[in-house]
Amino acid sequence: MTFIHKYFLEPICTGQGYNVFNTLGYGLLLLAALYGILFLFRRFSVSFVPSTYLALMPFILLGPTVRVMVDAGFYPKLFLVSCLTINTSPGIYLLAGIPAIVCVLLAKNLQTRGLDLNRSLFLLGLAFFIAVHA
Repeated sequence: MTFIHKYFLEPICTGQGYNVFNTLGYGLLLLAALYGILFLFRRFSVSFVPSTYLALMPFILLGPTVRVMVDAGFYPKLFLVSCLTINTSPGIYLLAGIPAIVCVLLAKNLQTRGLDLNRSLFLLGLAFFIAVHA
């Protein structure tokens, strides 16, 4: 049994929870992701103002609502590839984070075509939120 399988994959797929190794690993991945996101947003000249945070609210609420619905047994085990998303909070937050990043970049592109960045971002986020919970 490999280190990754024993300390990362097995606890996720069996619902055993967290251990020292996967907690540190998730923390390091989070830091790397944050630096990557900052680099990407700087490259595409995405700046955040208070209204942008409100436009991101559907994505911000997506993580906790999916977590609660998973814990309540609302979603079946095969929903959203259970080993990577359903059994762990990091996976669920990837479900919210990756589409949020894509939608920010898409809204930025729509802004260059004359549409309001925050309005586009909110509507994209709301559509994704509804799609996940539908």
